[in-house]
Amino acid sequence: GEEIRLGTTMLEVRVTSVEAGPPASAEPRRFGRMLSVHPAMHRIFRVGEKLAQTTLPYRVEGEGGVGKKVFVESVLESGPTPNEPIVVLEATVLPPETVEAVLFGVTAEASKDGVERPGLFAEAGRGVVIIDGPCDLDPAIQRKLLRTIERGEYSRVGDTKVETTKARIVATSREDVDRAVELGRLREDLFQRLAAARVEVPSLRTRTGDVELLAEHVWATLSERKDSLPGDVLTRLQKHSWPGNVRELESAVQRQFAVGEAFAAPSASRVTAEGATLGLHAYVEGGLPLVRAREELVRDFERAYVAHMLERHGGNVRRAAAAAGVAHRYFQLLKSRLT
Repeated sequence: GEEIRLGTTMLEVRVTSVEAGPPASAEPRRFGRMLSVHPAMHRIFRVGEKLAQTTLPYRVEGEGGVGKKVFVESVLESGPTPNEPIVVLEATVLPPETVEAVLFGVTAEASKDGVERPGLFAEAGRGVVIIDGPCDLDPAIQRKLLRTIERGEYSRVGDTKVETTKARIVATSREDVDRAVELGRLREDLFQRLAAARVEVPSLRTRTGDVELLAEHVWATLSERKDSLPGDVLTRLQKHSWPGNVRELESAVQRQFAVGEAFAAPSASRVTAEGATLGLHAYVEGGLPLVRAREELVRDFERAYVAHMLERHGGNVRRAAAAAGVAHRYFQLLKSRLT
C-alpha cells in the first residue's frame, strides 16, 4: 500500500493483492529507470511523482530485488535536485558499534584509527540518506535518528557541536515493519515519522506482463543487432517464479546474452549467487535421483552464498558470518569445506 500526507490530510492507497493481470489495454509506463505494464506499479509511479515534489521522509518496502533503491533514485531524479547524491546505511550488515560513526560522522580523537570521517549525512548534502533495515538499528541510534528527522540536526561521535542537514531520509526494508514496531524493535515515534509516505513494491511474480516486458528491455539494451530474445528462452523466463525478483531476471537475461545459458547449472569453478538460483531448472530436469539432486543443489547454494557474503564483506569471515546470522566457527567450516 501507499500513503501520502499533504498538510493535515492523509491520502492512502493500499494494494492488498496484485494477483490479477493487467487489462489488455494496459501500456508500459516509466518512472525514472523503472518500467512496468502492471496497474499496481503504475499507481506506485504516480505516488513517486508526488513524492518528488516534497522533502518528506518516506519508506519503501518489498522483497529483495524488487527495485526499492531504484524507486528512491527515480524519486530524486524526478525532483528539483536530481544531481544530488544518494548514500546508503546498510544497518543489517554493519557491526552495531560502527553504525553511529558511519551515519553521523566521527572526530579523529574518537575514531579507533585516528581518522576523521564526515558521515553519511554530510556526504549526502541535499540528496538522500537511505536507511536500509531501520528495524536493526540500536535503540540509541533510533533516538538520534528521530532527532535528525524532527530538527534536521545531528552531532558527530566525539563532538558536541550541532550540525545541520538538508538531506532527505528514506527507510527501506524487506521485513514487516508494522510487526517490528509491535515487537519493540522499532520505535513507534520513529515509525510514524517515516510514515509520511509508504510505498510497497510488489514482487515480480505478481506483476503479470512485466517479466516479458523487462526481459525484452534488458535484452534490447545488450543487443546491438536489436534482435528479439529467443522465444524458447522467453517462455522459460515467464514460467520461473523469480524469488530474486527484477535483479534476478536482469542477471538471467545478461547470462543468456553472454553465454547463451540463462538457466545453466553453476559449475564448481565459477559459482555466483545468481547462478545458484538460475540453476534450479537444471537440477529439476537433470534426471538425477531426488536425494543426489537435492545434495548438489544445497552444496552449490552454500558455495554461492559463502562466496557472495565474503565478497560483500571484503573477505572478512567474522563480518560475513555475523551478516549471515551464523556462528563464526560454522561459517569458517562452510568456507573450508566448499572452497
